[in-house]
Amino acid sequence: AIGRYSGYRTWGYGARYTETSAGTGTPNAYTMSVGGFVNDALTWENTKTFDVGIDFSLFNRVHGTVDYYNRLTDNTFYNQQVNYMAVGQESLQSNSAALQNNGFEVELGVDIIRRKDFSWTISTNGTHYATTLKDVPAGSIPEYTPGLPPYTYEANGEGWSASGAGNAASGQYYLRGVGRDWYNLWIYKYGGVDQETGLPLFYHKVSEKDVTDGKYPGAKVGDDVKTKNYNEASKYEVGSAIPTWIGGFSTTINYKGFDLSAMAAYQLGGKFYSVEYGNGLYRSSYYLRYNIGVLSEELINNTWTPENKNAKFPMQWYGADNYDGSTFGSWKYTDMALFSASYLRLKNITLGYTLPGKLLSNYQISKLRLFVSADNMFMISAAKGVDPSMSLTGGMEVGAYTYPTMQTVSFGVNVEL
Repeated sequence: AIGRYSGYRTWGYGARYTETSAGTGTPNAYTMSVGGFVNDALTWENTKTFDVGIDFSLFNRVHGTVDYYNRLTDNTFYNQQVNYMAVGQESLQSNSAALQNNGFEVELGVDIIRRKDFSWTISTNGTHYATTLKDVPAGSIPEYTPGLPPYTYEANGEGWSASGAGNAASGQYYLRGVGRDWYNLWIYKYGGVDQETGLPLFYHKVSEKDVTDGKYPGAKVGDDVKTKNYNEASKYEVGSAIPTWIGGFSTTINYKGFDLSAMAAYQLGGKFYSVEYGNGLYRSSYYLRYNIGVLSEELINNTWTPENKNAKFPMQWYGADNYDGSTFGSWKYTDMALFSASYLRLKNITLGYTLPGKLLSNYQISKLRLFVSADNMFMISAAKGVDPSMSLTGGMEVGAYTYPTMQTVSFGVNVEL
């Protein structure tokens, strides 16, 4: 999106310096610096839409809709690489890419029972869609980047500033390229715990240089090996954050004066990267010192100790955050925090009763209905506390730290005079 100041090169406060013990520095002085270059020619994106659908009805009982849509957005905002030596930054946001969204939408409703004092209907809907990068400026994606497949680039989260600088979502990245899924997750893989040291292990894909140097004896190019050195860990394509299907279903039953309705939402397929889950697995000494954040109960009796070498999680470490090339806590931003994005949530269930009209005629009331309603009473997902419906990616900028879905129970009266 174009922000309020996207077309302006703004100024910002720099560091505030204080006098050091050596007498250097400028006491209580603020500095100001100019922000990165921006593109003052940013304009609206252009979208071309093709949509075709079929509405149908059978036996006056079954009705539905099937739609196919294809949206091609030209002039999509894209962080185009620029000459760093010329402008002092690596990228600049511009209207220079094309993004395609296409998919199917299906709706179906059935009147199962339809009588004077008894009716029952059910309905369902679902959507399958994909988002694909279709075009970028010529030469903007290098043919080869170390650690990446040909003609791809790494995007860290979705929080881009006006000048094209990215904001990482705590270890969450996408691997992108022309013809690839826009939300193709690209993250490190957790290799378990080194039983002798308690350090985390990471997967590394063996390169030609590794074989030439004899770094991993017996390993071939393309093999996956484990390493304790976080700096040697490789990233992998682990699936799309986009679900295969997303939708819901509902049902309503009316029997004489009673009515019962229920509504559920579901999601099938896709991957969910949960920053919140990862944050609960490790806290550095800084956070523990100032009592910031909490640790997951899953760690209890499940972290490495000399007496518990088969633990799921590495040792918990207080003090230095680095040891022997391994960054403590870094493992929490691997596929350790990756889950299936599938879920089923009961969004609402309502039971009501409408009093007979003959009981109300003397009170100038035409209709009176009593009801009890419950929202979000249960959810089935890949892990306790993981809610894929809260965010597409789970990244800090786009979903984590939001309030959880609340469970509510309410009672009410509907009155019509």
